[in-house]
Amino acid sequence: MRIIASADVHGFLEVYQWLVQCCDDRQVDALVLAGDLLTFETEYESIEDGMRASSNKVAAVLSELSIPVLYIMGNDDVIDLQADLPNLIPIHEKAVELRGFRFVGYAGGPRFLGGPYDRDQARLDDEIAALKPLLNQQTILITHYPARGTLDGESYSGGLESLRRLIEDSDILAHVHGHVHRTFGRHQRHFNVASAGEKRCMLIELPSTEHEILYG
Repeated sequence: MRIIASADVHGFLEVYQWLVQCCDDRQVDALVLAGDLLTFETEYESIEDGMRASSNKVAAVLSELSIPVLYIMGNDDVIDLQADLPNLIPIHEKAVELRGFRFVGYAGGPRFLGGPYDRDQARLDDEIAALKPLLNQQTILITHYPARGTLDGESYSGGLESLRRLIEDSDILAHVHGHVHRTFGRHQRHFNVASAGEKRCMLIELPSTEHEILYG
């Protein structure tokens, strides 16, 4: 199986259009989006209305794909992706099976903008621990935040300790995340695919996890 993975596109439509083209050119089986998908359209009075406008535009671009788009939201997304399209599949706290692989998603993180996936520490820890029964050797775990100590920046400002524990205690195939823009790259089975609003993403082969970085 072959996937393209990205995160932190922040509503840039030209990046989404490029991702769609990459998926078509590389004939991938799925597109994975690991949060921070939207932006605030400034002509609207409320941030929610501005993000709904962004969501409609993003969904229109992604609807051009015939393959599944597996996604979670991020800390900058104060609404969910507003799309009732068969190929757009939210996977927060869910397991989705594709071609013999299991994709498990988790969008939650520390309190930030008051969005739907902001959590206090106790709830965050409980929800992450509850993912363990969903994980197996064929799992690609999709989170917005990184695990503490891996691709989370020099000050560990973005890494979650409970996520680190979960991954260390589980025999998953790969972990895909975003959030920390400057640490885009791979370390062992962790893939930080944060595009930072730029035309960059990762093509990942499964089950080998061989990867290629794509730039536009």
